[in-house]
Amino acid sequence: MRFTKMHGLGNDYVYVNCFEKEIENPVQLAQIVSDRHRGIGADGLILICPSTTADVRMRMFNADGSESEMCGNGIRCVAKYAYEHKLAESGGLFSLPDQPPCCSASLDIETGNGILSVGLIVDDGDNVQKVCVNMGQPALAPKDIPVNLSGKNVVEQPLNILGQELMMTCVSMGNPHAIFFCDDVELIDLEKLGPAIENHSLFPNRINVHFVQIDSPTEFTMRTWERGSGVTMACGKSSKASGRKNNSYTQSFGERQNCTATPYLPKVKSMPPAETSSVLSTLAKPEILPPKSSRPCLGGIDNFTSNRLPGLNVAISVLKYKPPGLTFTVQPI
Repeated sequence: MRFTKMHGLGNDYVYVNCFEKEIENPVQLAQIVSDRHRGIGADGLILICPSTTADVRMRMFNADGSESEMCGNGIRCVAKYAYEHKLAESGGLFSLPDQPPCCSASLDIETGNGILSVGLIVDDGDNVQKVCVNMGQPALAPKDIPVNLSGKNVVEQPLNILGQELMMTCVSMGNPHAIFFCDDVELIDLEKLGPAIENHSLFPNRINVHFVQIDSPTEFTMRTWERGSGVTMACGKSSKASGRKNNSYTQSFGERQNCTATPYLPKVKSMPPAETSSVLSTLAKPEILPPKSSRPCLGGIDNFTSNRLPGLNVAISVLKYKPPGLTFTVQPI
């Protein structure tokens, strides 16, 4: 089996071109390739497949083999791969709702959350450098997330877990997210709370878990436990979910001017040199990862990436490896 290893902000997956090879048992394969000791090592498996309704179809499997509706970081890599390997032709100019065109090329990608449009910015060599993803609007109704609660939404809902009472807000960005605001994300025992919340009886489809520390009205730090994969370095859709809640928590969308996101970093002795790439929406340029031995904090960094918030299109400067103290500054474009 031929595969490609790519990542978006360190959220790494094994990608298989199913235009060339059909995968008979993706559930088992996801578990095998994701194993960081006996396999390739990844947060999961993503299949790039033919589609009868879009340019390509993306199927995403977590490290435990469960299939998820959508992956914000994964769709960026799928778009880059599909375009550069000529699996689909560009649909022409791309623009976000009520905005002028921002990308010269575009693709429609079928996901478990429907068909999503992506815009591509390519260089003179026809290589994808930037991607803009229209993630759509968040769902807040409990039945749409889903959460086994009544009411119009789940905002600051008490949740008793492991002897603690936490205040929970739930959002769906095509897949479910539970957000917990706290004073200091570094004090959160994510490896204990994460799986306990993920598998709570309130969530029939399990849930992604995020602890968010508000640093200012326009800044927050986030740590993530992904459903079916555990601690991950980034989660594209969760940052939009957290940003949606953070925005309403601090100010209205119309008043939002700038946003700074500080990545959470564990205490490690050394970090590889930072590499910077400018991105549009959620894209950090996908690249093949260095060997695991050169990544001392693999699986231990939880950071922030931003998607399009309603009323705000953003350009982000991201770093693949982030030395302590750095922030991302997000400005309207």
